[in-house]
Amino acid sequence: MKIAAMHRQIWTQAGLATLRRPMRSLLTALGVALGVAVFVATIGMAATLNSVVNATFDQLQATRVTVSDTRTIYDEPLTDVDAIDAQLDALGGVESGGLLGEAGAVQAAANDAEASRGTIVMAVTPGGLQASGSRFAFGRPYDEATAVTTEPVAVLGARVAATLNITQLAPGQAVIVNGVRVSVAGVLADHGSEPQLNNAIIMDPRQLDLIAVPQPLEQKILVRVELGAAASVAQAVPYAIRAHDPTAVGVSFPPEPGGIREGVQESLNTMTYGGAGVAIVIGGVGIMNAMITSVNERTSEIGLRRALGARRGHIVEHILIEGCLIGLLGALLGLLLGVGTLIGVSWFNNWTPVLPSWVWAAPSLGGLAIGALAGLYPALRSARLSPAAALRA
Repeated sequence: MKIAAMHRQIWTQAGLATLRRPMRSLLTALGVALGVAVFVATIGMAATLNSVVNATFDQLQATRVTVSDTRTIYDEPLTDVDAIDAQLDALGGVESGGLLGEAGAVQAAANDAEASRGTIVMAVTPGGLQASGSRFAFGRPYDEATAVTTEPVAVLGARVAATLNITQLAPGQAVIVNGVRVSVAGVLADHGSEPQLNNAIIMDPRQLDLIAVPQPLEQKILVRVELGAAASVAQAVPYAIRAHDPTAVGVSFPPEPGGIREGVQESLNTMTYGGAGVAIVIGGVGIMNAMITSVNERTSEIGLRRALGARRGHIVEHILIEGCLIGLLGALLGLLLGVGTLIGVSWFNNWTPVLPSWVWAAPSLGGLAIGALAGLYPALRSARLSPAAALRA
């Protein structure tokens, strides 16, 4: 009973000593809080970035398949332009797909303006335009009905529209291509996965003869698939679009970027461990300095307690408890600050914040451990003081 009462008294005195100097305790805890905040925010950012990077890699791996012509002599088109979109749509796991190809350079102007020389025309079927993932600033894409009209229709890439000074889609908006009036259905805001669309006039390949532009010699087919369907679609495409000669069809999709993923993860881990080390050093040094100062200022008090019967172990316990309390306070403040920082950065970048579950408990335990380790030297130093020397100080 006496031992338990003694320890309760030591805990009470340590708590009161911490509260007796609230500003010093708060400033010391703030140093720990900053260190722990760095630790929590770094761990959270590493987990969040890892999630973002993995999601990007997985989407890249699973959704984009490209088809090319492997022949060295193009004696006939790789596929039927009229049927390619429907052939790809019929495959399981395909969201959209179609033909893309560079048809050549033309002269283009906005109505009666001076012609812009060397503008590229991209021959893209409606399915290919959808598969590119392009977004529209205004207007809409052309569709299958466009192919049977006698009036050519085009979509403009963002850079071409800016060059032609087309900033909005007015009624009857058109451009002059090789002297032929071409109606503008829409203007791209983003080229998606195909950057060449940004600098091009985009038309259905079945309308190229209306502006005296030949069909592209080299055809590329873009297929957008569902998550996890890339491999199966890649196997089926050659037989779907060229059943009589599937070897002429080359299919590729991004392989699992294991090396890149591992490299990114290693970099994130290095950043995490570095942040954790900085947090420990900052917190430990802050508490140790505060405890040494506290011991120096309370030398007489420590001597009096020794003279009244307190043992060295009691003095050590008292100082360690003060360090642990300050460490715990700083850890809790740091946890709140670190989580707030993570949420703020994630919100600004439109990410979903990720924080491992163990991080919620680690700062409290770490704060206690840092406080105990940082307070150990001041505690042992105070315990070595002789009562007589301490009273004279």
